Amino acid sequence: MLDKLSIRTLAPADFPELYRAFIAAFADYKTTMRLTADELRLRFKRISLDYRLSAGAFDGEQMVGFILTGKGGFNGIPTAYNGGTGILPAWRNIGLAKSIYSYLFRIYRKHGIGQCLLEVMTNNEPALQLYEGLGFQKERLLRCYAAKEPWKASRPLSKSVRV
Repeated sequence: MLDKLSIRTLAPADFPELYRAFIAAFADYKTTMRLTADELRLRFKRISLDYRLSAGAFDGEQMVGFILTGKGGFNGIPTAYNGGTGILPAWRNIGLAKSIYSYLFRIYRKHGIGQCLLEVMTNNEPALQLYEGLGFQKERLLRCYAAKEPWKASRPLSKSVRV
């Protein structure tokens, strides 16, 4: 199945197909990921998405998997930050994410990237197995919080919080 796919870096012109693939890949995700196209563009801006360091897997013209990468620095080392890995349900469990990462690791080296960081939910066992199998190591545990309507908080928000 993998042999019929092509993997390549992405470009801004890929956004419509990337948006379609993002919505499809996260439709059954553990937390709600219903984003408009504009919200996804804002997410890309927040992670400093670099299309040249991001890749998609294609079955013909259809994107069936992707890894989105932001570029920055961490502890003084040029760093690739995984801002999202998505595989369409019909293409899961065949090693596609591993293949995309194998492709990207070569791209990262060409761009002088010294390390790659990512965040994964602790209850996402397939992702944990993938990343540990690729050599990623757990660095720290983050607690994530969300407020649906922070302006209705039961107590005043901290001065550092802006709504």
